[in-house]
Formats: sequence, C-alpha cells, structure tokens
Amino acid sequence: MQLLNGVALVTGGGSGIGRAVALACATSGCRAIVIADINQDALQDVEHDIVSIRADIKVLPLLVDVSKPDSVTGMVRKSTEAFGRLDYAFNVAGISVKARVSASRYPTEEYDDIQAVNARGLLHCVQSEIHAMSEQEPAVTVNTHSPVRAQRGSIVNIGSTCSFSVIPKMLPYVVSKHAVVGITKSAGIDHAAEKIRVNAVCPGLVETPMIARRRQQILAEERDKSSGTSSLDGNATPDTWRPADMYSTPMGRLAQPDEVADTCIFLASSMASHITATCITIDGGRSASY
Repeated sequence: MQLLNGVALVTGGGSGIGRAVALACATSGCRAIVIADINQDALQDVEHDIVSIRADIKVLPLLVDVSKPDSVTGMVRKSTEAFGRLDYAFNVAGISVKARVSASRYPTEEYDDIQAVNARGLLHCVQSEIHAMSEQEPAVTVNTHSPVRAQRGSIVNIGSTCSFSVIPKMLPYVVSKHAVVGITKSAGIDHAAEKIRVNAVCPGLVETPMIARRRQQILAEERDKSSGTSSLDGNATPDTWRPADMYSTPMGRLAQPDEVADTCIFLASSMASHITATCITIDGGRSASY
C-alpha cells in the first residue's frame, strides 16, 4: 500500500530494523531514500535491495557516525542538497551492551559509549532533521488530501520496551532507551505547531540473527546451570528470574523486523497526522502481561 511519496532518511539503515525500514520506504512509495550507516558493505547491500524493488527510486548511501555531530549535520545537509527536502526521518541507529554486570559495577566507559550513540546521537539527528524540515513547506502524503493534515515532516525514533522497563544487567542500554522517550516527547510537543511530528516505536525483542544466537546461548547456560555445570560467572542472574523468559510473549513469538517497519511507515505518513509525542509498543503483548 502506498502511504509515502516524499524523501526518507534512515539511520542505521544497513541492517536489522533499519534495513527493514529502508525497504518498507521503497515499497510504500518514497521517491528517494537516504540510507545512513557506519558499515560501507551493508550500505551497498541495502542499496542493491532497494533498487531491486523499484528501479526508478533514487538512493543516497552515506557513511555516518551518529555519535559525531558534524557527521550528522553533514548527513542531513547532503540529503536536502540531493533531493530538495526531507519528509520522513527514521532514527534507527543504536548499539547494545557488551558487559552484563549489575548497575553498581557497570563500567562508565561503556556507559558513555552507549549514550553517545543511543541518546546524544539520537538528539543530534532529531535536532538536525527538525532544522531541515522547518524550512520547507507542508505537504500531504498519499491517501489524504485535506490541507489540515499536511506536515512539514515526520520523525520516527526507535526506542525499546527498555524505554519503560528493565532487562537486568543492561543499565546503559536501559538508560539510553528511556532517553529516547524523553527526546521524542519533548521534541514532539515543542514542534507540534510547526507541523513537524515526532513519535517513537518501542519494540520488544525482534527476531534477528543476533537475538537467535543470544537466545540459544542463554538456553545452553540454563541447561548447564540445572545440571550443576554452570558456565556462568559470579554475576549470573538470580534464580528468581529466568533469562529465557524474556524470549516468550503472549503471542508465542518475537516480532519480525518488517512488523516494526510497518508501524514506522504508518507513523511517518499522513495516516497518523494527529499523532505526535507518542510511543507505540510492539512486543506481542508482553509488557501488558504479568
């Protein structure tokens, strides 16, 4: 279904949810897509995939490090120079933790690294995108023709169920994803009158190769633990909380990347023209269950 007709920017567009969003932009009608990532090979692969969907679409791949303000401002400037405007921005770039230790022991160096990308980096992106959008005339995406529903731009940030809850021993990631909600709501309210909407999508665990490997690792660790041959270190999660439980949902499965992308496309489009400063959870009902 064609919901978009403008220019889209996707950070973290080289893999995972970002790749799914970039491909969804192509199938949803965007005339041009900017894919930004830190991995050159991944950018080339996604560009090829986009063009295979629609040969007429314009694609601009950019090497970008969102933790660096100059890289972010350059990304937005190159986007508007290439295509004249920026209608939709999807801020997907993010990193997770390496250490898995309790909050009181978490290394501050890794804390700072994660905030630099997930929180401060997101803020750089949102600010630069709003500056670009504020200088262009409002437009209406397809399927809606009422002028009252026009928008100068729409921004969708990727949060997490960790934006309002906690996975143990992941302090920096949890803090950074709480910040996503704060940035989204503040920017959404501050710029609503300018017809710039800012929302967030908060997925639970999404079925990716990385998650599949981690799930199998945890199940193996639990089997070792139950047999008395645990390979876990002294920081093992207490018996009162089973790590494998986080991979179950009332729907009986994790989200697919394209399910997250579909929600992002809806929020970016004029179909969601009266939605701003809002966070939509995609977790198969897990956060609502006891």
